[in-house]
Amino acid sequence: RSSDLSTDNTVRIWSTKQFTKSDSEDMYHTKRMAKVFSVKWSLDNNYLFSGSEDAIVRVWKAQASTPIRPMRGAEKNQFEYMKTLKDKYSQFVEVKRIANQRNAPKVIKRTRLKAKKMQMREAVKEMSRTKSTNIKPLSRRKVIQTLK
Repeated sequence: RSSDLSTDNTVRIWSTKQFTKSDSEDMYHTKRMAKVFSVKWSLDNNYLFSGSEDAIVRVWKAQASTPIRPMRGAEKNQFEYMKTLKDKYSQFVEVKRIANQRNAPKVIKRTRLKAKKMQMREAVKEMSRTKSTNIKPLSRRKVIQTLK
């Protein structure tokens, strides 16, 4: 697993085995979090430390669902039972969808929507400038220069 800091004031954890899906495994964010400048793993890889613009170091659990304190008795049995159920039914589409679901905070969703709207406005401006409706998507508009 690897960690990454983002321009939308979040810390994300990515799986190194993930080839097809571009979503992160976990995303850490608080309302008061400023721009994150550094991310560091603990020596035992159980915690993640993030340093932000407001000079605050935050400590995050690497596995958000694992408890910090040791579990006892019925609580431990229930946790193990739920884990075996997830493993047993992990091939079902509905279970995969729920397991892969990531809810981003409203602030981040709004900034993504604003960025998409700006891209659409730019595309409309370019279509009107070139008087054409045949505009390539932004992902395919790469300028490549060949050398002789």
